[in-house]
Amino acid sequence: QAGQWQNLALELRRREAAEWPALRDSLAVNETRAFAHNLFTLGQAAQCAPLTTYAATLTTFADAYAIGQMERHLAAFPNLIESIETAVAQTQLQPV
Repeated sequence: QAGQWQNLALELRRREAAEWPALRDSLAVNETRAFAHNLFTLGQAAQCAPLTTYAATLTTFADAYAIGQMERHLAAFPNLIESIETAVAQTQLQPV
């Protein structure tokens, strides 16, 4: 699982650089919903519950047009990536 999450973290960092700034700045609901759907799919593939939970919540806010909550949740994306990276690092430090 650590290997999957490590690859996942790299992909999330790529999306943070490429897609996330425009979403954060525009708060476009349809694009945010599509972003959340993609994150959910990635989270399921890597068996990463924190990511699937984050994505499901973001989808809920987008579907409800809850712009303030959506904005705050989008702003937390870098912290989510950091927590996944921390989990990977802790796994790698533990003896097998």
